[in-house]
Amino acid sequence: PTAEVPLTSLARDEILAEGRTVTRDALVARLRSNGHAIRTTRVTELLTALKAESVATNGRQPTTSA
Repeated sequence: PTAEVPLTSLARDEILAEGRTVTRDALVARLRSNGHAIRTTRVTELLTALKAESVATNGRQPTTSA
C-alpha cells in the first residue's frame, strides 16, 4: 500500500464524516464512486494498512470493521 493509501484515507474520512462505519464494502463503494477502479482484495489490504497507520499515530484502534 503506497500511493493508494492517501486516497483510501480520504474515502475513510468521508465515510466517518457521514457517521457511517468504515467497512471494506463501504471503502470499495466510496473509492469507485470517486472514480477509482480498485479490486475488493486490494481494499482489504489498504484497510489493514489504515488500521495499522491509525494505531501507530494515536495508539488506539479506529472505528472500522473488515
